[in-house]
Amino acid sequence: MAQSYDFALEKIGMDIQSFSIWNEYTTFLKQVEAVGQYAENQRISAVRKVYQKAVMTPMISVETLWKDYIAFENGINPIIAEKMSMERSRDYMNARRVAKEYEAITRGLNRNYPSIPPTGSNEESKQV
Repeated sequence: MAQSYDFALEKIGMDIQSFSIWNEYTTFLKQVEAVGQYAENQRISAVRKVYQKAVMTPMISVETLWKDYIAFENGINPIIAEKMSMERSRDYMNARRVAKEYEAITRGLNRNYPSIPPTGSNEESKQV
């Protein structure tokens, strides 16, 4: 199942609308049952890796993933959580800024508008 998520994220993980798949993947990984200390450490590493990659990706609702990531780290070890959040904070802030700029630029676009050769109409010029 993890390979399926990895494949999907490889193809669409950078999309501005990819929040749901990142969120589903982290939820899936957190629910994987780990037997033994080694398996638990592997699970924590896998979840951490996905969260760290996700919070660096400009997308709508990246703030929610950031909050979930910080809560996840705090649940494991609050001292390490502070270190991890400081290390990733700059990447997260950059991703959030890019996502907000992208939203502002594309706010008025009709994404359901069909792709046709240009005719020069007023409605069409708004799409450009």
